[in-house]
Amino acid sequence: MLAAQARKSLRRAVNRYRLLPVAERDAEARAQLLAAIEEVGTEQVSQWAEGQREQTSVGGTPPPTRTPPV
Repeated sequence: MLAAQARKSLRRAVNRYRLLPVAERDAEARAQLLAAIEEVGTEQVSQWAEGQREQTSVGGTPPPTRTPPV
C-alpha cells in the first residue's frame, strides 16, 4: 500500500513537470520536482517507521528489518 501511494504521488509530480513547456523546465521547476520527490521519500520512511513501532508494541518482538521501498 505504501509503495502504491508513493508511486502515485511521484507520478503526479513528474507529470506536472513534464506538462511544463520545455522553456519553463528551469532550475526552479527542477527544484520543485526534487522537493516533491524528497517529500515522498520522507513520508515513506515515516510511515514505515510508524508501522515498525506498531508491530513491536503489539507483538513484542520486531519483525526482521527491511528497508522501505522508495
